[in-house]
Amino acid sequence: MDTTLPLRHRMDPTIFGSFTFETESGIAKSFFTPSTAMKLDRETVPDHGSYDSVS
Repeated sequence: MDTTLPLRHRMDPTIFGSFTFETESGIAKSFFTPSTAMKLDRETVPDHGSYDSVS
């Protein structure tokens, strides 16, 4: 289950974004604003455990 926090600019409510994270672990999943878009993809690597990549 994920939690998404809506983000709004203090002075201009038409500027908005969001921050999403896994509720249980607190690990960030995505961050979107008008100028930035980041998404965390979690992948398991069979021989070396796991790693995270940001796209």
